[in-house]
Amino acid sequence: MLNEIIAVNGGNNCDTNLLTWGGFSNGNQSPWVIAIQNASLCEFSGIVNGFLVYFALTAGTSQLYASSRTLYYLSIQGKAPEIFSTCSKRGVPYMSVLFTGSIGALAYLSVQNNTALVFERLLSICATTGLIVWSGMCLSFIRFYHGLKFRPDIISRNDENYPYRSPFQPYLAYFGMIGAIILVLSSGFVVFTKGNWSTVYFFSCYGSLILFILCYVCYKILKRTKIHRLDQVDLDSGRREIDRIIWEEDRHYSSNFKEILAKLATLIF
Repeated sequence: MLNEIIAVNGGNNCDTNLLTWGGFSNGNQSPWVIAIQNASLCEFSGIVNGFLVYFALTAGTSQLYASSRTLYYLSIQGKAPEIFSTCSKRGVPYMSVLFTGSIGALAYLSVQNNTALVFERLLSICATTGLIVWSGMCLSFIRFYHGLKFRPDIISRNDENYPYRSPFQPYLAYFGMIGAIILVLSSGFVVFTKGNWSTVYFFSCYGSLILFILCYVCYKILKRTKIHRLDQVDLDSGRREIDRIIWEEDRHYSSNFKEILAKLATLIF
């Protein structure tokens, strides 16, 4: 059925190999590639596939950076083994990088046809976990946004000298938090429909949410921590004294050509 749909939309206009492996298909069946093949732009469809691979690699490297630094700071706070706080002479937490990077070896599960489904379930769990992380980041910003108003000794976010103000806040943060929660809760809604219950699919969609709730509750019970009021939020730990002054140097700084190109590349990719 899937190949028939691709053929109707012009996906067979080019000589491509539509590989099916473990019930999943390759990038030649991407809607973007099919649309380009429909216009008989076969060489360009291959270029688009290359860009998709590049985007996937850049997303992977950014996630490696974020996950390794998260593990590093958890180790510093005593919430993860101390070995993950080990750094090189240049300040790179290489033990955290090696550990988080080794998780990527699970991708080799997709080499075997009978284990590709297992890898797909792991991807589903990771995707849901990422949405939980994003909702937590938005919630942290919302608390920071409102908690900053209780600290008159810190430069106000409404001050023209405030280093950076993301637009449309805190409304975008609320949108991101609520949207991520809705996506997490609705990710496996199919299993709740009549005749479609699947225990494996349920845990692949909601397993990370269940684990998050268990870890959060257990940590609160064991460590006896509490949620602080906004006027008690710690906005001082790790903040440099320079953050207390007016950042005049940024107002008179002009970027060079190399930095401008770097910023442009960041916006594009």
